[in-house]
Parts: sequence; C-alpha cells; structure tokens
Amino acid sequence: MIDVQLIRVKSKNGLLSNSFEDSEEVIFDMAKKGYTFKGYLPIVIGSYGNILEYDLVFEKQN
Repeated sequence: MIDVQLIRVKSKNGLLSNSFEDSEEVIFDMAKKGYTFKGYLPIVIGSYGNILEYDLVFEKQN
C-alpha cells in the first residue's frame, strides 16, 4: 500500500519576488519520517503568473 501526503506551502511575498522558506524544512522533516518527495502542485497562482501557494507531494511505501 502507498501512503501519499500533501502539505500546503504558502509564499512569503516580497516586493519583487516570492519566498518559500518553509519548503526545505517540510521536505527534510518528511524525509525523516520515511517519505519521498515526489513533486509539487501549484494551487494559487497570482495575476502575473507567480505561484502563491502549492502542495508538496510525498509518498511512503507501507
């Protein structure tokens, strides 16, 4: 059986760019729990095409 987890990450908007500082912490934390990072899904996209929120996708074999 495969366990899939989605974790929502929101950007910290700067004047000229977005920052996703929490992503690295989430990825390392999930790796410690035995999950593998599989990718991401954009959830909220701003008016200029910048990603404001996305889901990190993790998978774990049971």
